[in-house]
Amino acid sequence: MGVLAIRLQGLKKELLWDGENMRFTNIGDNEKLGFRLQNEFTVVNGDPKWNNKDTVPVSARQFAEELVKHNYREGWKLPEMPV
Repeated sequence: MGVLAIRLQGLKKELLWDGENMRFTNIGDNEKLGFRLQNEFTVVNGDPKWNNKDTVPVSARQFAEELVKHNYREGWKLPEMPV
């Protein structure tokens, strides 16, 4: 849950969790999340300049659902638990 909270903090709101259905109940269909890929700061002749590179905004609801119910690549699986 901590990882989810950090990844979804860009929504800037308290998230409501439905444990039985394993989903957030208050993320709207039209809410978007973007992420900072690069954050460069330089000073040119005494003038500060920012060169930020961000991702294209994605659907917050779809992003949260993928984090909760992650689909692993073919061929990957968790080891069997001892009995």
